[in-house]
Amino acid sequence: FFGLTGLTTFSILLGFAAMALQSPHLSPRGALVQVARRGVCTQELRRNDELCDARCCLWTGRIVLCGAFFSWARNQGRTRVRQQMPQHQLCPVDANISLRHAATPRFRLSQGKTLHAEQERAVNEIMEMFQAEQKVTLHGSTGSGKTWVASNVISRMQPKAVLVLVPVKALAMQLQCAFAADFVDATSQVFISQISGYSPSEVIETNGVIEVKKGRRIIDQDAKQIRTDTIAAVNGGDPCIVTSSTSALFYCPSLLADDEGDGDLTKEEIVHIVDELQREVRDLADLRSQSYGRTCALRRRIEADIASLKTKGTCPNLFEFYDDLLPERLKRTLIDKMNECYGRDWLMIVDECHSTVPAMKGPHAAHRTRVIKQVAEGRMRHNLLHAERHTGPLSWADIQNRLPSSVLFMSATPPSQEDLGPMVSLEMRPTHICDPVITKVVTKSNPSAEQRRSQHDLWHLLGSVRAILMDRRPEDQAIVATVECNQADILHSFISVDHRCGVVHGEKTREEKTEILKQFRNGQLDVLCGSKMLIEGLDLPGVAMVVVSDANYSGFLRTEAVLTQLVGRTARHASGRAFFLVTENGRPTDAVDNCIKQHRERRIRQENYNRKHCVTAESIKWEPRLRRMPKDEKADPEDLCSPSSSSASTKPEDLQKYSSEQIFTILSTLVKTCWAEKPEGDEDWSEDEKSHPQNWTTPAVHERFEQFYFKENELEKMLPQLILMVTVPAIGPVRSYYLLQQNGDIDEMLHQSLAELRKVTQIRGVLSERLLLPRTSELLANNRRKLAQILQLKEFTSQVAELFEGMKRRELKMQAKKAIEDETGGLVLELVCRLIDLCCIQHKTDKIC
Repeated sequence: FFGLTGLTTFSILLGFAAMALQSPHLSPRGALVQVARRGVCTQELRRNDELCDARCCLWTGRIVLCGAFFSWARNQGRTRVRQQMPQHQLCPVDANISLRHAATPRFRLSQGKTLHAEQERAVNEIMEMFQAEQKVTLHGSTGSGKTWVASNVISRMQPKAVLVLVPVKALAMQLQCAFAADFVDATSQVFISQISGYSPSEVIETNGVIEVKKGRRIIDQDAKQIRTDTIAAVNGGDPCIVTSSTSALFYCPSLLADDEGDGDLTKEEIVHIVDELQREVRDLADLRSQSYGRTCALRRRIEADIASLKTKGTCPNLFEFYDDLLPERLKRTLIDKMNECYGRDWLMIVDECHSTVPAMKGPHAAHRTRVIKQVAEGRMRHNLLHAERHTGPLSWADIQNRLPSSVLFMSATPPSQEDLGPMVSLEMRPTHICDPVITKVVTKSNPSAEQRRSQHDLWHLLGSVRAILMDRRPEDQAIVATVECNQADILHSFISVDHRCGVVHGEKTREEKTEILKQFRNGQLDVLCGSKMLIEGLDLPGVAMVVVSDANYSGFLRTEAVLTQLVGRTARHASGRAFFLVTENGRPTDAVDNCIKQHRERRIRQENYNRKHCVTAESIKWEPRLRRMPKDEKADPEDLCSPSSSSASTKPEDLQKYSSEQIFTILSTLVKTCWAEKPEGDEDWSEDEKSHPQNWTTPAVHERFEQFYFKENELEKMLPQLILMVTVPAIGPVRSYYLLQQNGDIDEMLHQSLAELRKVTQIRGVLSERLLLPRTSELLANNRRKLAQILQLKEFTSQVAELFEGMKRRELKMQAKKAIEDETGGLVLELVCRLIDLCCIQHKTDKIC
């Protein structure tokens, strides 16, 4: 009996041990997930073999049940776990561990905020999927509380650290504040780019001689200090939540150096790099190619960098030009540092993954394309193409190899073409707000517009937007999304006459964007115009209306996902509305129709859910709205969302006419949008030019303006002259007059050689060189389009005729001088007067009518 019982017991224990060895929890990722699920500190578990036994053998590692066989099974499990651990994280066996201390939660949620029923379901599904999957995607509609769901996932999983990736800096700052409010005593940091401005290096070739003009970077000291604090928190190994832009994919040698180093090259490393470069210089000296001049220039540059490395230990563009020769310890990113300090037991959250994932792929692809081009042109070392190690930012494959044990993707429109793991859906909002009603408004198209530009007739667009905004309630806010920066500026100029309006786009600095968004959130602005920046998930609780221009634009700025994101800006208002402005030029509207259909179907499901659970939609409580809302006003959300109640069908000509003061305000604001920035490299300017960038407005030159200004019989040269004077500093009426007389047109002038430009005696040598810079050509093209759009407002000029009927041109200019507050030394006033000249000439009369 005892023999049979012992044999049966041994067989059962043998099967149990075999099941333990085959358990998925013994895999590196599965073991990490299982331990994180129990809330046990894996960092301390790794310091003791006995705790590793408990982790590997499913709570039975410290119990001797089957003698030598189970001891062998335990050792095999211990070996598996320790093989996937970094060596520097393994501590001696005799380290003292306190299980009570190990179970202390790292991230504790703040009190007073609970999960909605749908959010609770989503959290449970995510946690269940993470037991078997590395990647999980949360598909949640805008305003459904995806950030709060992520905070609860962090609280239940208890990772050692969290890295949140977002596409833009503004969203990184917003999420950092949100996570800091969701957790108690949790370290919340931000990691963004410290470069606020950048001008790339330029290669100038003159008579076969190549000169490289160094690029320049403008460092934001505040962002630099924030990065330093973030790296200090990560180096300390403390539980922290780091919100980062795509800067996490780039090298950060000065902050991510080894503990025993300072981020600089050692003597041995410098000797190795110098030896390799000297070998390349000898190979270039023996090379006889068709581009001999470029080869010599490349060799001279490498020789200069060798001399700099020997004397200073570094050289310009070290990480860009000699990336393949640098040691691996300097080629580390924030993701590498997270893996070094926390192993793989940390959580990555990719927010707005529809935009963040492409942004993660883009830097390396752009770097590779640029290297291939410059190597083909002989401006960069050929070895960069054949380096065994990757160069530049992390590629998508490199990122996949560096992922932690768990990755959570979140978006209202997750990309379907990417493998982002199983999907968890979250449609219902905690506020029970339904998707907004979308109205499609057809506007007149501009037949002369370029194919890749906005197709709207400018005046009809302005009238349609103005008609829609007239229906806005005083306590609500609106967003006007455009596809071009200058279109946003022009709309801002017109909307500012009737509303408190701000504008954000790519040409604004980070400080300007932050200040405008702050004013908009505080209720100091009613309307916000912008381009791509408004697409991403910014939290703007006061927005009740979104106007999307060029909704049927054929480009990445108007895909179905982008339209869905723009409509989502109204998801925090119970009476939100959206308007899609499409042109009548026959462009396809598939994305527009699919977006409207998707929101209509989801709105039906949300309304049915609200009726089933007897709940009513409530807008987010926003203090500025409560202050401005009349006490006796209670608007019905259904009436506000009805398309028939909208004034979008109002024709532009039916709107109230602008007053004379408003007209001059619009004209002066439009001119200010065309005032070009001062180009880089002003070290060779005179003191007079530095104090007066537009020096043709100084009193000494102003009196000569009439003499060197194209008259009525040369109308085709008047607008180019204005464009030159607005764009290029130090080009006033005299120089612009002679330039156009010599070359005929701006396009012909840009195709002239440097020697031919210098034949114009009124042009200084340095000024003629600036005219050939790519930056100047770009500014000329942009300002040419802006000023041309101003002159396209035929209806606006006819409105001026009605207001000033019978008034002569000189009297009209006197009124403009009284109405315009000009802080630019006469530039704005002078350009407005010249635009009035053009309008009068187009009407073929000295009077405005």
